[in-house]
Amino acid sequence: MKKLQLLLFYALVSMPTLLLAQVNFKKGYVMIGPSKKINGFIDFREWPTNPTVVDFKDENGELSRITPSDCSFFKIDDLELYKSASVKISMSRVKTAELSYGINSSSITDQVFLKAIYEGDKVSLYSYSDKIKTRFYIQEASDRVPYELVREIYLKQTEKGDVVFTLNRFRNQLSSLLVGSNLQEKINIEGLDYYEKDLLKVVKLLNGADINGNEEKGAYKKSRIFFGIGATATTISFSSSTSRGNSISNKASYKPHFFGGIDFYFKPSIGKLVFRTTLSAYMNNSSVAAYKSEDKYPLTHEFNQFSIELAPQILYNYYSRGDVKMFAAAGVGANYSTYKNVLTYYIDQSLKPAVKEGGVALQAFGVAIPISLGITYKDKFSAILGYSLPMPNVYFSAYRISIERYKFGLGYSF
Repeated sequence: MKKLQLLLFYALVSMPTLLLAQVNFKKGYVMIGPSKKINGFIDFREWPTNPTVVDFKDENGELSRITPSDCSFFKIDDLELYKSASVKISMSRVKTAELSYGINSSSITDQVFLKAIYEGDKVSLYSYSDKIKTRFYIQEASDRVPYELVREIYLKQTEKGDVVFTLNRFRNQLSSLLVGSNLQEKINIEGLDYYEKDLLKVVKLLNGADINGNEEKGAYKKSRIFFGIGATATTISFSSSTSRGNSISNKASYKPHFFGGIDFYFKPSIGKLVFRTTLSAYMNNSSVAAYKSEDKYPLTHEFNQFSIELAPQILYNYYSRGDVKMFAAAGVGANYSTYKNVLTYYIDQSLKPAVKEGGVALQAFGVAIPISLGITYKDKFSAILGYSLPMPNVYFSAYRISIERYKFGLGYSF
């Protein structure tokens, strides 16, 4: 079991390196100028902001790095398109702690990759995210370049102190696009917020599309539910500030365990990074020796434990080929336990064996650190190997009883 601990620990500490080192080449192409198309493969990442450079491998396997100045756009087939454009970028902040007093109208002009949200014959919608904020851009068919839909958030001093104000200029910009048409009655511009789903309604309306329809290419689930069953080996350890129990290794309790939960994909079209929440049920019948073999008066605690654990985790699929994926996960679990048949076996003052009920106060609530490795097949069937670091069941200044779990499970996702 020590080898299992080392394996899981290595996977945990290696995860940041795996996140940086993994590539995810998807079929796509790069457009150079108005007509030169180069087919190949693009390293499609879970970009938190719009990429400034992408790795591109042509059909001959030659690798190159593409920047906004190198192409007019690039596209990952059936996934995403990024358009190169020299646009005006507002620099005002949106986080409360960074807001300016009064409107900050400063901006820069830069050539960047804009993410295409919707491209229509009449109007197209794009987004650009950096460390400051997310901005949305509109481009009409007659426009040479997209222009930013502007929202200003700023502070203003009042008699009651600093107050946050929002100036939604983008609503007037969108209203001007509807002038001269019969579309104004079909949407409430003043009720729109600066969100992709709201802006997309107007753009679809201008292009004659169904504003409630889903026009995205590729059906990618944003979440999935899973459940499973497995086996758990639970070991109990006793430690003391004195010599009692320091060298006793207690036998493991082998019992089934059940688990289920939900996964949320950070980027469904890639599916590498996942926020997982797992609800697990464990049981164990444990006996912990609180003495050393040479002690004159032995002491043993026995109890039956049932535990429920809720554990949010970060899961990363670090290997993917065909229908097979391998992943590592780590998180923090909140535990609630109930106990039955809590007995303490000891030698009384007359040097006779005795039994006492409830001889030790076991904790109901605790925290665990679960880590795991797993393999999935066709994103449905999974096998998981896990370990939970020792968690105190009893903690006093004089001694501590801790529990750790080794787990194996088979799961199904849908």
